[in-house]
Amino acid sequence: MKKIIPLSIILLSGCMSSVQDAREYNGQDSSYHSRYSADVTATCIKTKWQDVYAADPSKIWLTKPDNNGIYSVYAASFLYLADVKDDIKGSSVTYYNNGDRLWGTKEKMIQGIKSCL
Repeated sequence: MKKIIPLSIILLSGCMSSVQDAREYNGQDSSYHSRYSADVTATCIKTKWQDVYAADPSKIWLTKPDNNGIYSVYAASFLYLADVKDDIKGSSVTYYNNGDRLWGTKEKMIQGIKSCL
């Protein structure tokens, strides 16, 4: 079993090489609304996700806003991705999960998002 898990991560990471690939791989998992601006919410999510990746927090990145004003927070190999964009009453968060479904990391990442709303 130990050989299967690392291999699946390698294979998955080979499929996604960009934020756009991560968005399209499994599609949107869930969405949320924050009362805070996109930059504040995205920075908070990055910090909370770094707590989840405590062994190596450098595997969490935050992009500058793209041409559509979207900040993207993502984990190594684009396994977890949150897009954050300003809206009328704060910001919207779209979460994409391309990672494990066995160890509970998805739930921890979602909890990190919810704590920033």
